[in-house]
Amino acid sequence: MFPTEDLRRAFRETIARGNPPIGPYPRPNPPPVVVKYAGMKSWGAFARGALPWSIEEENGIFQIIGRRRTLDGWVEDPEQTVKFPVGTTLDQVIDRMIAILREAAQQ
Repeated sequence: MFPTEDLRRAFRETIARGNPPIGPYPRPNPPPVVVKYAGMKSWGAFARGALPWSIEEENGIFQIIGRRRTLDGWVEDPEQTVKFPVGTTLDQVIDRMIAILREAAQQ
């Protein structure tokens, strides 16, 4: 698994860019290092097994939103959604997202 500070930095940089949704997973060339850390053999295997998550902020209130696959595509999964109270910092949200990733990696 990535060192925690590397993950924090990656989340901060991605959030700063705005991280617009992109639709289907593109096939990057060369494959990102996440494939190795996820224990996958290829980007395709990683993409097939990946679950999309997003961090959203509206009026100073953050949410981490998990999604699940249905016959109609990806939909928000209320069981995988974390709503934070007013005043929660971005760093606290990122720390929770890292905890979610670690929990998923252990399963």
